[in-house]
Amino acid sequence: MIDEHLFYNKKVLVGDYDNTSFKYTNMILSKLGLIVSNSSTTDDIKTRILNGEKYDVIITNNVYKHGSGEELVKDLKEIEGFNTPVIIHSISEKSEFNGSDFDGYLQKPINKEDVIELFNKILK
Repeated sequence: MIDEHLFYNKKVLVGDYDNTSFKYTNMILSKLGLIVSNSSTTDDIKTRILNGEKYDVIITNNVYKHGSGEELVKDLKEIEGFNTPVIIHSISEKSEFNGSDFDGYLQKPINKEDVIELFNKILK
C-alpha cells in the first residue's frame, strides 16, 4: 500500500501551460501530501525564484508559448545559490532529454508510482 502523505508538506512548483494537465498533475501530487503551486510561463517561474520563493522540486513542461523547459532549466541553474531539483514532465521519450540539465524525468500523464520512485531519489 502506498503512503498517501509520503512527501507531506514538500513544496512543488509545476510549470505547465495546459490547465487540464496541471489539474491532473496537481491531483496526483496532492494525494502524496505535496503542496503544489502552478505557473503557466517560464518567465513566471524564473521571477518566482529570483524573488526568493523556495520549492523542494520544480516540475516543468518542455513546451511553452514563449520558451522551453530546456531553456528554463539552464537559466535557473545559472542563478547563484539555486539548487532545487528540476524535473522535465513531457509526452516525449526520456531519451530526448539525455544530456540535458534536468534532474529527472516524468512521463505525461503523470502517475503516482513514478513520482514516488523519482522523489525518493531526489528528496533524500
